[in-house]
Amino acid sequence: MLLSKLEMSGLDLNKVSAYTADIASVNYGKHNSVYQKMEMAQKTLLLQTVWLILHNATGFATAKLDIDVENIVLKVYNHFSISAKRTAQLKEFCEFVEVDSCSML
Repeated sequence: MLLSKLEMSGLDLNKVSAYTADIASVNYGKHNSVYQKMEMAQKTLLLQTVWLILHNATGFATAKLDIDVENIVLKVYNHFSISAKRTAQLKEFCEFVEVDSCSML
């Protein structure tokens, strides 16, 4: 059905470089899945589930934590917000890792 919808929309499957969906068997199962059908039609299709697996693992792990995440965030914020020197160090680090610094500080 997905392939027919792509064709009806005038979209060329040869220009699709990756397919991402949740890890349900209908999407990534070994037999008769959406990914299997797309791969038959386009052999160079890449499987993009790494981020979904990471997201699911992180969500599961945080649900099992016996700590108060909100409290940790507040402590980290307080650590950097009370000192101009620490704020400057945080901004320098954010620039180094190419991440926008937090505007709350």
